[in-house]
Amino acid sequence: MPKLSKQFYLEITVEQFLNSCSYLELQELDLLLEGYLRKARHTDLINEYKKKNKSLEAKEKQ
Repeated sequence: MPKLSKQFYLEITVEQFLNSCSYLELQELDLLLEGYLRKARHTDLINEYKKKNKSLEAKEKQ
């Protein structure tokens, strides 16, 4: 039996996606995003701290 393979292009807006989610799915999405944002913020704080330490060390050497 021959197989047919077809590629589709479907565009879904963020609003459409969120409107189709159940309350539980929205809660799961919120937890995932919160974790990602917390991790990104933590990484930013670490990088900022490292930059400050490097500049302080450079000043101390002068």
